[in-house]
Amino acid sequence: MSGKSLHTFNKISYVIDENKCAGCGSCVKACPVNAIRGENKKPHIIDSEICIKCGSCIEACPEKYSAVEKKTGLVSEKVKQKKEMEGGVDLSK
Repeated sequence: MSGKSLHTFNKISYVIDENKCAGCGSCVKACPVNAIRGENKKPHIIDSEICIKCGSCIEACPEKYSAVEKKTGLVSEKVKQKKEMEGGVDLSK
């Protein structure tokens, strides 16, 4: 084993389940950085590059839909660096 340590980062993302989203726009109005887009009465999406992971969308989503989900997972430093070098998304967000 080398002397290099392997760091892990908690990857957090917010996603909207298109099967649950009614397109009411409550999450759009609640988002402080305008990271959510979609047409009225159609499933919306969250732009992960803009999203600041504040959770306002979860709070705003009507209980009967619960369409917004917080996803978490661990990403290793090597995977993070590889994805960024390949032009992938920033996994530290």
